[in-house]
Amino acid sequence: MNQEELSVFNEKFQKFVSKYNELEQSQHFMQGEFNLSVAEVHTIVKIGSLEGINLINLAAIQNVSRSAITQMVNKLIKKEMVVKKRLEGSKNEYALFLSAKGKEINTIHQSQHEYLNKKILAILKEYPEDTLKNLQNMMQSIEEVWTELPWL
Repeated sequence: MNQEELSVFNEKFQKFVSKYNELEQSQHFMQGEFNLSVAEVHTIVKIGSLEGINLINLAAIQNVSRSAITQMVNKLIKKEMVVKKRLEGSKNEYALFLSAKGKEINTIHQSQHEYLNKKILAILKEYPEDTLKNLQNMMQSIEEVWTELPWL
């Protein structure tokens, strides 16, 4: 691959990554009736997959402070997405559950993932296994370069 081919590849690759980042933001940001941020949608989805989780475990899973997760959950309670129930026998420990609205968001999010997975799988099935393996190896190698950049 010469310098010109590398430039063309790099441009297409950057456009691909940019489109993915755009999708990631728009898929996880719900305006209009719900008006939810990316972080709020991620939190709803996580609570939906781990109904009854407590704040401490949710904070650990999402790799945020207990204070940050408490603030996030309180926002979601105000938006009527999450319900907090005191655990029996505890004065200050709560289990988290999705409300009907929260379940609706979770369902919308899951259907988006299913749709996207179906479309991508259909595309990937058009390519031979060895081509996909080579692509995975290339992505891994590029990721290693990015990880080992001396100026970061």
